[in-house]
Amino acid sequence: MSDRLLQRKIESYSIEQLVSLIRSTGYKEPKLLRIIDDFSINNDEKEQLSVKVKRAFNRFNEPLESNLKIFYLIFPFGIINAIAPSYDSDLKRFKEFGYFRKEVTLIRYSFIGVALYLTIGLLIGLALKNNWI
Repeated sequence: MSDRLLQRKIESYSIEQLVSLIRSTGYKEPKLLRIIDDFSINNDEKEQLSVKVKRAFNRFNEPLESNLKIFYLIFPFGIINAIAPSYDSDLKRFKEFGYFRKEVTLIRYSFIGVALYLTIGLLIGLALKNNWI
């Protein structure tokens, strides 16, 4: 991608679109900031673009909160939320707004929660079969 095209994209894109660009191109923050530094624009515009890129990277790398990790461990994929009439999936929201790290962590903890329930079920089944309970 040419620097001029990249500059136009950074200037016109929203934070969510920038996160998507970062995700698809694999740019790292220091490299993208160096590229912005090389743009032939005034320092105020460079600073605005740098702040925008830093916000996009912060959103891209923001971790999932501990209480949500526990929630998705106990209720994999937010199954309990699906019962609520005003259900809005965290996963959908994280994808929509570009919280990549939160999205990956949510999926990871949900799979761990499913594995935990399967293990507990197998142990209970084994205990009942062998009359340990």
